[in-house]
Amino acid sequence: LDFMQVSSTTEFDAIVHSAAQVCHSRKQEDPVGDVVVNVLGTVKLLEVARASATPFLFISISKVYGEHFDMDNINFSDERGVPEDCPLGDQTYITFFGASKVAADLFCQQYGEQYDFPVGVFRPGCFTGRWALAAEAQNWLPWLVHCTKTKKPFTVFGSGQQVRDLLHVSDLADACLRWCRDPSTDVWTLGGGADRCCSLKAAVERVEA
Repeated sequence: LDFMQVSSTTEFDAIVHSAAQVCHSRKQEDPVGDVVVNVLGTVKLLEVARASATPFLFISISKVYGEHFDMDNINFSDERGVPEDCPLGDQTYITFFGASKVAADLFCQQYGEQYDFPVGVFRPGCFTGRWALAAEAQNWLPWLVHCTKTKKPFTVFGSGQQVRDLLHVSDLADACLRWCRDPSTDVWTLGGGADRCCSLKAAVERVEA
């Protein structure tokens, strides 16, 4: 679909852009595909939105922050989690996927700043739900449940002590609807909160039980 062909003739209440190339298992194989899908696809949709001043919400990802933070220079708290002013990018771990999402995220912010229509950016962490596809490469929690039910081995990459914030997809959908009802230009980090964080090791123990 050539998005530019619909920009001047089609009206929308809002555009929620959540499509992306997300497969971490191909993180070194197809950087051009990441750019075409995650960056160029986002910019084309932004142009559609700009042509009709349609509110535009981009589903980014917490992966834009990378993982190896300089913990001494970032103010974290249990209530706030990862703040929106946390530096973007981490050359040691961000991957081509993360870099492409950073670029799309920044393009959205610039469109919101430069043009007169609302552009919002959500940066969710680990979101999951009942219908999440069980795939090892990107949906570790459904994959853990699948492995447990089918008695397949579950591989933990790393120490197992890494903590993941779990956001239910219904809460993410609710946040999108709330934004569409009252759209504004800003960036939000979304998570399930301190009560829904767990390490991979703790998740394995709980699902096994």
